[in-house]
Amino acid sequence: MRPKLRAPVSVLSPSGTFR
Repeated sequence: MRPKLRAPVSVLSPSGTFR
């Protein structure tokens, strides 16, 4: 259960996951 294409991911690891 790892939200990779979600907004929460960008907040947890804004290193290059969502942003």
